[in-house]
Amino acid sequence: MRLEAAAALVTAKDEKAVAEHVRLEAAAALVTAEDEKAVAEHVRLEAAAALVTAEDEKAVAEHVRLEAEVQRVKAEGEKAVAERVRLEAEVQLVKAEGEKSGRRTGASRG
Repeated sequence: MRLEAAAALVTAKDEKAVAEHVRLEAAAALVTAEDEKAVAEHVRLEAAAALVTAEDEKAVAEHVRLEAEVQRVKAEGEKAVAERVRLEAEVQLVKAEGEKSGRRTGASRG
């Protein structure tokens, strides 16, 4: 009877050890799954950050392009104003020459 009790005790200890081993294996699998989930989330966040960076770079490039367009339009406007001033000066010159010529013509008639 004593041997049977000892055998039952050893069996119980073995079963407890096996159960503990199974519990630890399950815990390790859970930790591994959590690690893989964390790694996948990290990769997803890195991809999102790269996408945001690309969008920012695209927005900056568009801003630079628009700023260059604004400067070009300003330069064209300034060129048009300068041309108008030049033409106005030419008109004034022609008027002055016409008045000068008219005075000479009027003086010779008189």
